[in-house]
Amino acid sequence: MRGPLVIVVPFAGEVHPRTRVSLAGYGVTYVDVGGHPSAYPLMLGRMWHADTIIVEHDVVVPAGAIEGLEECPNPWCYHSYIDYPGGLWPPMGLCRVRAEAMTATPECWTRYLARRAPGLNPDTMRPMPPDWHETWEEGLPPALAGEKPWSHCDEWLAAYLRKHGIDAHRHFPDVENL
Repeated sequence: MRGPLVIVVPFAGEVHPRTRVSLAGYGVTYVDVGGHPSAYPLMLGRMWHADTIIVEHDVVVPAGAIEGLEECPNPWCYHSYIDYPGGLWPPMGLCRVRAEAMTATPECWTRYLARRAPGLNPDTMRPMPPDWHETWEEGLPPALAGEKPWSHCDEWLAAYLRKHGIDAHRHFPDVENL
């Protein structure tokens, strides 16, 4: 039996009103990742143990998409963007990763940060307790000059999971990225 599904909306600044409306009625955890350049991948690393749906702050979730992701047995699922240029990797705008994929790749975000933000202490990647959304920022290191480790998280996730034999399963319809 699977554990409870967590729906997380990471944001920096504001969550688009249409994103909030599209998630009305769901138990959503909004996480402000705007205070530190490494906050987004650090958040991902800290939640890398429970079935999770990620909805980025500027995505409109189509009716039935959350249920479709929740019911799908595949370990990694996503909705692409309308008019997604290139489509070389599955975007993280609306995706779900199951705990079994996370268990198979426990170092995913530690390795990402080691490459994108050298000098960042991997001890900050400890798993979070049940109230993680209230305390997850504790222990964030000082920002490194000029770093933008939040960029390319989706490409990293695609490459890392594929390297470990986990392929993405695409769901439809595509989502609107505002």
